[in-house]
Amino acid sequence: MEDFYHPEKYKTKYCQMYPDNLDECEFGDLCAFAHHEDELSIPIFEHMEKDEDFFLFYFKTIWCPKSHIPHNRECCNYAHNWQDFRRAPHHYGYAPIQCHNWEANKSMKTYRDGCPLDYRCGNCHGWKEISFHPTNYKTQ
Repeated sequence: MEDFYHPEKYKTKYCQMYPDNLDECEFGDLCAFAHHEDELSIPIFEHMEKDEDFFLFYFKTIWCPKSHIPHNRECCNYAHNWQDFRRAPHHYGYAPIQCHNWEANKSMKTYRDGCPLDYRCGNCHGWKEISFHPTNYKTQ
């Protein structure tokens, strides 16, 4: 439970009661999850312009805040699983080549399951990191 109040996780997802049953949330104002859009502590992709910068630096780099709400995950700009997630290239500085440890079809419970170097790996993890890397974007 304490993990949800950690600054990296606090209000990064909507409450399980969102949007229709917020009055049933037993934590109310003390809930670690967002009850309204303005409480989210992550960028709201729906409000961002879908320009080149968006796709290079934001697309699929943050976990979906509404993962418990039925929606079209294929069209969603947020990540939904470790194969869908990509590191923001301006924060992690990885090279535009595929990591030899990363298995594209492997089911993963943690990011480290995909590569033992975890976020520290200097190469791309998956096709999204390669395709949306600043040196590769729209070159093919």
